[in-house]
Amino acid sequence: MSDWPPLDRKSVYVPPVLPPARPSALEARAELASARVRQGLPVSEEVLTEILRSRGSGAESGIFTAAERREIESDHHTTATEHDLRDLQERVHKQSDDLKAHGIFLSRTGVGVEGFKIDYQAWDPEAAEKTLRERFGDMPVLHWRGASNHTFKPFPFGSWLAQDRRLVLFYGLPHNGEAPGSCQAFEDETSVVVSLTIKDRLGAKTLIGGFTPSHARIELSQQLDNRIVIDASANRARPHWTRA
Repeated sequence: MSDWPPLDRKSVYVPPVLPPARPSALEARAELASARVRQGLPVSEEVLTEILRSRGSGAESGIFTAAERREIESDHHTTATEHDLRDLQERVHKQSDDLKAHGIFLSRTGVGVEGFKIDYQAWDPEAAEKTLRERFGDMPVLHWRGASNHTFKPFPFGSWLAQDRRLVLFYGLPHNGEAPGSCQAFEDETSVVVSLTIKDRLGAKTLIGGFTPSHARIELSQQLDNRIVIDASANRARPHWTRA
């Protein structure tokens, strides 16, 4: 087998882009109630109905009632002028690269119902909050979103090649901050189940189309022979590269 035969884009599986499924009315009500409880806000049938009705009319998509929004906006606008908010946004933007050096990754910033909000990831949330307060004061609302700005997610592959105990997987890597990850194989007498993962960025991302033809290698405990190769991300058997 040659090291890498010419990569045919037709042999690389590209998952279809599907619109997110809309939650049911019951699920939407439960998610809203949970979000309000986490914020220490009262939950009642009347409150949930009012907010969901507002969402349905397109007026608002948050977790607050109209009265709560007016109160929040009044509080923030009396303490922060439009000039103050623009100045804060500019300072946050200019310091984003320096914050990365301190292990603080800004995933989303901007003015919302709660005021000026900073969403961020940091492995040490207490130290990160202290750093952000020292730099930007008490004006921003800080939301810690976890320890890392990346995660690993299962990803499908399209085809494979094998020689001796080496198995090679072919897949299409997207262009929106993703990076190659790793793969594992679980073997039995009739099949090899392969779990391929890629490194994915959390928070706001670009939406660039297309992909880069990519491959990953894995060493099996014995030769593949006539065993089938199964993609764990979709629980489907994948074809040999020449038959893709």
